[in-house]
Amino acid sequence: MERIRQGFYADLMATASVRPKRSFGQILKDAARLHRAEEGELRNALNLVGKVIPGFEKGVAWLLTNPSRMAVVDPVEMAASGGEVTVFRNPTLPRVVKVDQLSLDLAENQLLGRAQELQAGHLRAKQIYSQESAMVVAEKFFITPSYLRSWIGKSAVAAVQEYVDFSRCQDLFGLAEPDLVEQMTKNPALLAQISYFGQRTLAEFEQTGQCIDLTGHNNVLIYDRTRLLLLDTRQIVDFHQLQQYGDPSRLIPKTRVKLNELAEISQLAESRRR
Repeated sequence: MERIRQGFYADLMATASVRPKRSFGQILKDAARLHRAEEGELRNALNLVGKVIPGFEKGVAWLLTNPSRMAVVDPVEMAASGGEVTVFRNPTLPRVVKVDQLSLDLAENQLLGRAQELQAGHLRAKQIYSQESAMVVAEKFFITPSYLRSWIGKSAVAAVQEYVDFSRCQDLFGLAEPDLVEQMTKNPALLAQISYFGQRTLAEFEQTGQCIDLTGHNNVLIYDRTRLLLLDTRQIVDFHQLQQYGDPSRLIPKTRVKLNELAEISQLAESRRR
């Protein structure tokens, strides 16, 4: 039952920002009601954040075909939380579950479209960087109900992704030039990846007006000072669409700043390759 309570609190954190405001007393009443529920009843439903699946394809396929048979696993912890994604991790497993916050505010008949949209962005990134596709950290998307479904009344789009230890990473755009030069000089493979990433990103933007999301924190990482990782590629920024339909999040000016920074990094990388 302790594991179920931990799952309840994880789910509470994952969905709190999109639910109507509730008094603390009401939350306690809901928690008490769940604690009184039969453990078996809860185990027969799917906990959207309490699962970190050890295997990619097999795990997700099993989840989709056998949701009612999935048991509560070891405790999870919140690894990160942003405006659009909440990330949960089981410390004993090498994967994370990323819950799409926006999908919790969608109607049931809109969830498949949202999952397809995110998957399409991820596959587009793989296509853009096809010669170095290993840079794009793989994600597998699926739709899942919460075991608190009767309380929240929502399902969600989630993704399974390899766990990346941020303590071993550096944000490409946050590095001082001397440190970046030193790392590229010591590691020709990293130098080649950064050069390729810069060239492809800038060329794609020039040709199509599209690029991956460069504005998010820790989206473009140097891992172990040896290789480049693109962590969150679910969103493709399309300048043409934003200009046509509006840009409330101001992605256009934010992305232009990052593209200018990337152009400087790319030039720096090219100068080191000569």
